[in-house]
Amino acid sequence: MNETIIIEWSPEDTCSQRYVFEPQKGERWLRTQKKRQDGSWQIVTQEFVTDVRLECPPRDPRGDHGVDTYRGP
Repeated sequence: MNETIIIEWSPEDTCSQRYVFEPQKGERWLRTQKKRQDGSWQIVTQEFVTDVRLECPPRDPRGDHGVDTYRGP
């Protein structure tokens, strides 16, 4: 996997947040935590990490609980 991964969520009691994983040279990734403030994304923390994997559970045939949407930056 060598594409940027963005995971975004909206907590009930605060502004939207996201983790952005950007591939770097070698096996490293830059993980950036961002928080939505005043209409733009602000960096909260950054660190280099390794062994990034994205797992999504299979869609439940009895209901719509799979991950199938993407909203870009």
